[in-house]
Amino acid sequence: MTLFWLVAASLTAITVAALVWPLWRRPTPFPDRSAHDLEVYRDQLSELERDLERGLIDAGQADTARTEISRRILAIAPPPSTPPTSSDPAPPPPTRKRRVALALLVLVPLTAWSLYLAVGRPDLPAQPRAARSNPPLADGMPANIVEAVSKLAERLKREPADLEGWALLGQSLTKLNRPTEAVEAWRHALALSKDDSDLQRSLANALINANQGLVLDEARQLFEAVLAQHPGDPQASYFLALGRAQGGDFRGALDRWTALAAASPANAPWLPMVHRAIADMATRFGLDPVKAIPPSLPPQSQPDEATPTSPAASGPSSAAAAAMPTDPEERARMIRSMVDRLAARLATSPNDIAGWLRLARAYQVLKETDHQLDAISHALAQAPDRPDILVAYAEALMAKTPSAPGARLPPDAVKALKAALGVAADTPEALWFLGIDAAAAGQPTAARALWQRLLAELDPSSPDYTEVKTRLDGLQ
Repeated sequence: MTLFWLVAASLTAITVAALVWPLWRRPTPFPDRSAHDLEVYRDQLSELERDLERGLIDAGQADTARTEISRRILAIAPPPSTPPTSSDPAPPPPTRKRRVALALLVLVPLTAWSLYLAVGRPDLPAQPRAARSNPPLADGMPANIVEAVSKLAERLKREPADLEGWALLGQSLTKLNRPTEAVEAWRHALALSKDDSDLQRSLANALINANQGLVLDEARQLFEAVLAQHPGDPQASYFLALGRAQGGDFRGALDRWTALAAASPANAPWLPMVHRAIADMATRFGLDPVKAIPPSLPPQSQPDEATPTSPAASGPSSAAAAAMPTDPEERARMIRSMVDRLAARLATSPNDIAGWLRLARAYQVLKETDHQLDAISHALAQAPDRPDILVAYAEALMAKTPSAPGARLPPDAVKALKAALGVAADTPEALWFLGIDAAAAGQPTAARALWQRLLAELDPSSPDYTEVKTRLDGLQ
């Protein structure tokens, strides 16, 4: 602000000086031009004589030029001086001009500053020239866009059956950050096409925005309708899990996010957001966030076919298709194709531990326990001392040979879990399963010791803590 006033004062001073200086200074007579012209003609006569001496012109040409120059000299010769008459205007006295200069010195700045204080905005920030022809409104959007949206809304009142118009209005109001109005626009659009999953997603997203990120009943029902048409839709799966977390069902949210991550290709663009959600929820349960994140499916060979940019994307353009085919059979074929490609690659690259873990997880999703155990065995052969692989191997053994409630675990699974504890004594899964085996073997003291160690690793407010505490209290 200080710089503005300095610049304004400087410009005012320069303007006043330009107006006042001609009136304030003493008048100076203009030089007599005839004297200058006479000097020029004399120089021309001298140059003419030199050209004649050098032979550049002959005598006749010299006489002609000399006559013309002489005529011009006579034409500008001053007439005989005459005394001034009373009709000649007298120059204004200097005092009168200086009075005018003093008046301008006072009136110009006073008038300029009075006008600026009356109509100016000294508190207004600088504005680029491009924005002056299209000034923004209070919400920061250009006025012409807001006006166009208003005209579209007025037209839709006269033409309420225009489905594309309502969808365009919903998108525009979303961009203008007017979520409540966007909800009404999407509702009109969905009323014209009730089973359109794109419109269901868009209305659900608008409802979430209007409710400050809360997934309430209406949005939940819309996403469930999307899942009924497109099983595995990543956006619907993500927000339904978020709704469970907001409702206090943290275990249900974690399970849904884990399933979504396991069923997503490794290069899915929404996967980082899902991983963050899993890590946050795992921390709530006192689990290792890294271990809680499951391996994903192999990367898609054509990632352009995966449509949503993220589970939180909104609008028909971003949620027009699911990450996987909507038909269950086609989806199963695609998963099988990706799993087979990964298995073929690992056959030529058997040292890829991460690849074997992804393949084992994929077989687990497909419920192919034999293949799951084979894949995790390859990973274990490459890293026999990794606790997470030892636990995964034990889980594969338990999945392959399920036992009745209260029965002991497979011996090889117990051996793998004990090996995991030998490497990392605080491995929660190993403590949990070994406690179950000890209780089934009639060794309550050993089970109690294992589960007490597990409680020390868990958050007292987590459901896992409550479950382990209940098991402890039930030991005889």
